[in-house]
Amino acid sequence: MQECRVILVDDHALFREALARGLHERSSGIRVTGQAGSSTEASALLAQSAFDVLILDLTIPGRGGADVMALARKRYPNLAILILSAHPPDQYIASLVQDGAAGYLHKSCSLEELIDAVRRIHQGKRVIDDQLADIIQHQSRLGEDTLPHETLSHRERQVMEMLVAGDSISDISREMTLSIKTTSTYRKRILQKLSVGSNSEMVRYAMRHALTDQFQPETDQRGEQISQLLHRVSNDLTTLRLNAELLEGMLQDDRTIPTSELRDRVAVISSVASSVEAKLKQLKIQRS
Repeated sequence: MQECRVILVDDHALFREALARGLHERSSGIRVTGQAGSSTEASALLAQSAFDVLILDLTIPGRGGADVMALARKRYPNLAILILSAHPPDQYIASLVQDGAAGYLHKSCSLEELIDAVRRIHQGKRVIDDQLADIIQHQSRLGEDTLPHETLSHRERQVMEMLVAGDSISDISREMTLSIKTTSTYRKRILQKLSVGSNSEMVRYAMRHALTDQFQPETDQRGEQISQLLHRVSNDLTTLRLNAELLEGMLQDDRTIPTSELRDRVAVISSVASSVEAKLKQLKIQRS
């Protein structure tokens, strides 16, 4: 098998390092040659080096994973993209796969499942589980009964909500780390999809379809904080599992393990366990 060069994009450094080491030690022909923790870092790495597979988390600082994927599809059409996320399979994930992602795996997957997925998409195949396939099939069958706002992408929905809440194009661009031109393009698409001609008509549409109940800043902010904490806990738990799998593999191979290697593994597991405990305490505070 020809060597597969992987770029790993995730905002959790310990997770990236554990995954990179796991791919190196448990697979042949797969090598992580680039790591990025934000959309800015990912864009720079993609421009500097050649890669075969992009393993991409959706929740990253900057413009987000969806924008990184859009950039990669436009500039590097031969780059296979595998979404690896704590985000469950839904219409958003389905839309990304339909837009060109070669596959999707939830972060609860095993290291062996990930290795198999990387090999398959490197060979030009797709990785789609039954649940995601059902969602994609359902979307393809949607017809006249589909409401206009249900056709909005995740990012378009975010922009629409901010516009209805009264935010200006400049405010949205600054908040979402987008250019004025990009935000204006999103607004234009939203108006077209909703068949409305102005922001005021967009607000009336949102009210008519009971979408305005979502626009409660304090509740949304608190919910976003909880969501981010849950995302980080999920990454921490995945990092713990990866390190445990690597240790188990070493023991099963019945080979001598250097004391320093054991010490490093135990240190990582201890550090991540403490991180999980701290985040769970924060979650309890947020929910109270």
